[in-house]
Amino acid sequence: MKISPFVSVFVIVINLIMSVVAHADTFRCAGHIIEDGMSRGEVLQHCGSPNEENHQTVNTWTYERNAGKLDIVIYFYSNGNIEKIESVHN
Repeated sequence: MKISPFVSVFVIVINLIMSVVAHADTFRCAGHIIEDGMSRGEVLQHCGSPNEENHQTVNTWTYERNAGKLDIVIYFYSNGNIEKIESVHN
């Protein structure tokens, strides 16, 4: 089956767009899996202090990763548990 060049380009563009901000259900800190529902205390215990902390409208913590890896942004519910984890370009 032959795929048209338009379809190929479309798939590539969609993949590039999706890679700009990727939802990451989990990531690793010091060998520990960090995932939705964990508390701030658990994240601090395994990952240490975040590189950036924002308390304006939603409590977010940012961890800068090594070169070639996406940074991690963690969104917390008001009860202190993880709501969402995203991988973002720095």
